[in-house]
Amino acid sequence: PKAKSEAIRLAASMQLADGDITKTLSFAKNANKLATGEWLNIMYNSMLSSPTTHLVNTLSNAMQTVYRPLAAYAGGDAKQKKQAIAASYGFMNNLWESAQIAGKVFQDADVKVQGSKDFVQAGEAKIAMEQLSLAAEATTDLDYKAGVGYANMVHDIATFPLFSWPSKLLTTSDEFFKSMISRMEFQSRTMGDAIDAAGGSKDGIEAAYKELLEKTYRQNFTESGEILNDDLLKVAKEGTFQT
Repeated sequence: PKAKSEAIRLAASMQLADGDITKTLSFAKNANKLATGEWLNIMYNSMLSSPTTHLVNTLSNAMQTVYRPLAAYAGGDAKQKKQAIAASYGFMNNLWESAQIAGKVFQDADVKVQGSKDFVQAGEAKIAMEQLSLAAEATTDLDYKAGVGYANMVHDIATFPLFSWPSKLLTTSDEFFKSMISRMEFQSRTMGDAIDAAGGSKDGIEAAYKELLEKTYRQNFTESGEILNDDLLKVAKEGTFQT
C-alpha cells in the first residue's frame, strides 16, 4: 500500500510538471503552487471587477476590428480596396460564428482558449486539482491531505461565479473579437489571391473568391471555429492586445 501511494503521488506530481521528472516538485509545493495561482486569480478578478475595465477592453477591441480594413481602404490601391471590402464580406456570418465561440468559452471553463491573456484557465486548475485529490485519497500522509484540502478550498473560492466573472468576461470578449478579426483577415487575403488568380477579369474575381473561400476555409479554421493558421492567429492576437 505504501508503494502504491508513492507511485500515485509521483505520477500526479509528474503530470503537474508536464512530464519532466527534473521539474517534479514535492506534493506540498504542488498544492502550494496551485493555491498561490488561485489566490493570484482572485486578486486579478478583483482588479478587473470595474465595469469601466470591460467597457475600455470591448471598445478598444471593436476599434481594432474595423481599423485594418478601414486603413487599407483609405490608403490602399485598387486591389487593397477590394480586399478591404472583402473583409466585411459575410459580416453577419462572421458575427454569428464569433458569438458561438465566445458563448462556448463563457459557458465551459474547459474550452481551449487560443492566445488568451495570461490568466490560469479554470479548466487547467480543475485538472490539476483532480490529480492532487486522487493522490490525497491514496495516501496516509495527513499533512498532504490537509494541504490538498486547503488548495481545494482556495480553488472553490477562485472559481465561484460571483468572484470569477471578471476574467471570464474579459476572456470571452477577447475570443469574440479575435474570431472576428481572424475571419475578416482570412477573407481579405482570399480576395487578394482571387484577384491574382482571375488575372484582372471582373467577373472571374467573384467566382474565384467564392471558390477559394470554400476550398481553403477548413485549412485555416477547425469545425469548432479554432484558428489553425498561425499567421491569422498572430493578427487576431495583435488586434486584441494579446502579444
